[in-house]
Amino acid sequence: MKKSIKKPSVTVGIPALNEKENLKRIISEILSQSAKDYKLDQIIIISDGSTDGTEALVGQFVNRPVNFVFDETRKGKPARINQIFRLANSDVVVILDADIYLANDKVISNLIKSIDFRASYVVSGKSQPFEPENFSQGIGYAGVRIWQIVTSGKEVSDIYRVEGAIRGFTKKVYKNMFFPNTSADDAFSYIYSVTKGWKVVFNNNALINYKLPSSLCDFFRQQIRYLSSPRVQDVVFGSDVSRPFFDVSVGDKIRAVLICLYRDPIHTIFYCVIIFMVKISLLFGLEDLNSRWYVLKSTK
Repeated sequence: MKKSIKKPSVTVGIPALNEKENLKRIISEILSQSAKDYKLDQIIIISDGSTDGTEALVGQFVNRPVNFVFDETRKGKPARINQIFRLANSDVVVILDADIYLANDKVISNLIKSIDFRASYVVSGKSQPFEPENFSQGIGYAGVRIWQIVTSGKEVSDIYRVEGAIRGFTKKVYKNMFFPNTSADDAFSYIYSVTKGWKVVFNNNALINYKLPSSLCDFFRQQIRYLSSPRVQDVVFGSDVSRPFFDVSVGDKIRAVLICLYRDPIHTIFYCVIIFMVKISLLFGLEDLNSRWYVLKSTK
């Protein structure tokens, strides 16, 4: 971490919809982080129309720096991130998904080590799925491997490295960034920052884990969401601005698929078939521009 701020203050923000059990765990993980390099101001939990009794968590974190905000109206993740930005006043706001797992007790510390507080910074951590436990998760895992190979190329845009599940924003950024009411907030934060001349950096040591969809239906919906991202950003920025960020050569894709076919042919074949079906669906305009998208219950 750069020495322009010796011990930066941090607010952790988590938008959540029906994540009661995950919230109980992730809050405890955050409070157990080694905070020698930063000061935790608060954890802001915004319940986005939850109906699972999330309110009951309030009594479990009395006298802890946890600020619960409840709203019966579902507005979506981008709107809740904007709300967290308005409520925060720390040197850094760290946005986490509610259903992730912090890999160790230095995740937040590692995330902010990359920041030079003399400039405007967005820093992304690294996500890694848990090992698959069923066939559907095996298909998803094959897809993760393919994209890890694709994005390891030097010519591939860093937009594919931004992790929506764990990002940090310095005050100069989060007080001047407003997420539109569309999906794909991870890609938006990258394009918006680059066009503003802000620094976007990555720290693979800020590692989180997550569960892959355990049903084919959820996996299909997830891929609709992911592959809709370029069209979503076309609406926000215009295709002339957004499309170059998503360019990936066909050769790089084919190479990655061939490598994964050799390592895991069955799951890779099923992944390619599903992606083909998703792309056919997108031709009929099934992309999800709404930030209040379907919740993937099998990843919880």
